[in-house]
Amino acid sequence: MLTQALQYGAFDVNNYPLVGVLIGDQRLDARHAVADCANWTIYNANTLMAWASAKTVDLNAMSESAWQRFISLSDGLGGKLCKRIGGNHFMFLGKKGAAATADGIDQLLQEARAIKQDATRLLSRP
Repeated sequence: MLTQALQYGAFDVNNYPLVGVLIGDQRLDARHAVADCANWTIYNANTLMAWASAKTVDLNAMSESAWQRFISLSDGLGGKLCKRIGGNHFMFLGKKGAAATADGIDQLLQEARAIKQDATRLLSRP
């Protein structure tokens, strides 16, 4: 199992992707409804820092405006990469749920790409 995890890059934190989260809103699934966005936002913030570390960027050498834009990426992660679509963990079932899931995935992919592009641009500056 360790070999498979290594092959899939499970420990290659410098190349982790951002995670978009589709979240339900049902009390029967309260743990996910309440905590999923916060839990995955922590992961995504650490992903931003892993990207900075991988590029060996001296964050202290960034201009003040670039630094403020970089931390604003972190500040906005939850709002951009978490989408509440109703229901519970089975929200993707049925015509309505499937459509909401597909739309949510499209929106989250666009947001993740934009954040990655912004981060790459900011971390590529001298």
